[in-house]
Amino acid sequence: MVLRPGSYGLGFLAGLLSTLSPCMLPIIPILLGSAVNVHPRAPMALASGLAIS
Repeated sequence: MVLRPGSYGLGFLAGLLSTLSPCMLPIIPILLGSAVNVHPRAPMALASGLAIS
């Protein structure tokens, strides 16, 4: 399997969209609120981590 640069972008987008699943929606404000308290850019790190996983 060959991964092209577009594959990484699509994977990142899929990770971002996976946070919109119904079981995850009630948890997002809590996660983002606690992430913002740690560092202003922490929500981006959180979204990246979800996309990578």
